Amino acid sequence: MRKSKWLILFLLIALLITACGQGTDDGQEPKSLEGEVIEKEAFSVFVPKNWYAMPVTEDEPDRIQMHTHARDELSAMKRPGIQIIYYGPESSNYPPPRDFYDNVEDLESKTFGDLTWNGYSCELAGNPMLIMWVEGEGNPIFMQTAVWLEIGGREIALEDEDVKAIFESISIK
Repeated sequence: MRKSKWLILFLLIALLITACGQGTDDGQEPKSLEGEVIEKEAFSVFVPKNWYAMPVTEDEPDRIQMHTHARDELSAMKRPGIQIIYYGPESSNYPPPRDFYDNVEDLESKTFGDLTWNGYSCELAGNPMLIMWVEGEGNPIFMQTAVWLEIGGREIALEDEDVKAIFESISIK
């Protein structure tokens, strides 16, 4: 009888621990990230607090480059990051040449917010990357990103909360 009580108590504790880890589906949004929205000439984008947005020159008003857990431009080059370039819907830019990269593989289209991205995974100097773009009429590229997935032993992925927040926030003016 004593063993039965301990077995029941053990099972009850295991059930409670398992239930506590499940969370609830109460319809609430996930905790929002802190950060700032940066307004470019043709688009805006959210930059999470733990990301560093590199200064961009005046002759590049439609470009931004940001890196996770960086403090300045030097440390940014040693961290994974995202570069976003807006060309405009009448652009004659087409997907970047694949022969510039190693181990190129097509990606399935991915939608973040109002934009659907096409692209490919690849490597540059041994570092894994994603090259993605949004197409306009007749397939010209009007927005392109380069995502450095792993640099210096640090990694990011499209599924990461902060990376998704960046892509979902992109708004073309």
